[in-house]
Amino acid sequence: MGPIYVSLVVSAVDSCHRFAGSPYLSVAFYHLLGTSTGVAVEADGTSRTSTSGPGALLPDWLTKPSGALTVNSTRWLPHKDALDSGVFSMLSHADARDVREYFTQSLREQGFEVEDVGLGTLDQRTAAFVGIAGTLLAERASTGHELSIQIQTPQSLILKPRLVTIVWRKLGPGQTSGNAKYRSHLRAQNNTSGSSD
Repeated sequence: MGPIYVSLVVSAVDSCHRFAGSPYLSVAFYHLLGTSTGVAVEADGTSRTSTSGPGALLPDWLTKPSGALTVNSTRWLPHKDALDSGVFSMLSHADARDVREYFTQSLREQGFEVEDVGLGTLDQRTAAFVGIAGTLLAERASTGHELSIQIQTPQSLILKPRLVTIVWRKLGPGQTSGNAKYRSHLRAQNNTSGSSD
């Protein structure tokens, strides 16, 4: 009975993955787990609190498009030099262009500068293989916030949901911008490929 039950469960999960896509499986998984708060101890002995789960509060400047479903969210609470930061993932059926336009407009209304870097450091073939449809970078100098938005390609045979992941943090004094490092790497790659043509 045991092996048959396991086989049925595996078959059901595989069918859901094929027809609904892994984002829907992730929605179900994280909503079953719920939202919880944990404390992590840093190497220097200090502790930092995080809230993880679909119910974790988002910054007031971060909204999601109509119809999108929250998959999961993790938010680290400010502590000493480690300021507000987090990761938010959502499921959307919107076209990648519509997702880009939504976040570009929404963030600019909140005072962010937004840049569409396309596939970033990936070429078309690699992006298609790993399922990346585009990337946005955004910064708000007045508050020190920066974020990156990764838009994935649709998954599954029927429902075709796409996953959108947003990573943000607030920079403290003397901290280096992750977006600036990414842009520097992107320019170096473009210069290298341009010189080899």
